Amino acid sequence: MTDTNPKENRTRRIQVRLTESEYKTADGIAEKCGLTMSRYVRKVITGHHPKARMTQREADAIAALNDARGELVHVKNALKTRNQEERRRLFRSDDFMRYWLQKVDTLMERWNNIIESLSR
Repeated sequence: MTDTNPKENRTRRIQVRLTESEYKTADGIAEKCGLTMSRYVRKVITGHHPKARMTQREADAIAALNDARGELVHVKNALKTRNQEERRRLFRSDDFMRYWLQKVDTLMERWNNIIESLSR
């Protein structure tokens, strides 16, 4: 099901009786989704399931994760440009270097998953 054509005039009106509790619930959900009550109801009756908007805390978390990921990518790329001898000197152990790069990759994958799940 799709939302109605936005260019089409809305001339039909319905009235629905709700308890105070039902109204407060619907109004609260509409507000969390950043929608008016009318738009929220139109979305629901056309088969959509509006989602709550991201909180400031969630937006700040995504920004922090992006910043940290950017720094790790920068470090990883800087290491890739160095030759083996320079890397050995930096890490003093091939095993440690491989372990560290693997953990950085794992961390970046996890952060990408967090960002995607918060963005939905």
